[in-house]
Amino acid sequence: MGLFNNLKDAVKKTVDEKRGAAQLQRAPIVTARWPKAKYAGKLLMDNSFEMKAYVYYPQAMPWPPDGERFALEVLPGDAVLQSLNGGNLMDTAADGNAIALTYNGAIVGVCWAFREAAMHYVSQGYRVYLEAEKRGMYRENIPNLYVFGSKFTDNYSLIYD
Repeated sequence: MGLFNNLKDAVKKTVDEKRGAAQLQRAPIVTARWPKAKYAGKLLMDNSFEMKAYVYYPQAMPWPPDGERFALEVLPGDAVLQSLNGGNLMDTAADGNAIALTYNGAIVGVCWAFREAAMHYVSQGYRVYLEAEKRGMYRENIPNLYVFGSKFTDNYSLIYD
């Protein structure tokens, strides 16, 4: 009986540790801010490239109808996000091309494109925005999201405050 109880206790401990780790971080954590100059205005990146974005926090914004375009702001720094869908952690600093996307200051998700151009604009003092579009649902309560931007630093539109 002792061996069985030890095995049962070990399995229970492992399950409890995994549950605890999954509960450890649900909200995103901003880990670093990119260097930036004095505020120069708002900038909307050119929409010459389309990229899939991944929604980590669907509750962070009211979702428009499918096909309607809207703007998401690039977080001017790095963050650690945890998927509410699978519990996976994602660190934008550890991935060389990832950027976190925000809506009214709340992190919504991440995409693996446009980081170099976004960092360039932020260093010039701009708040950087990308066009986005919802296209159906990935899973219940998790939208399919696409963002549009540029990999080059000379394609943008200024947004006037």
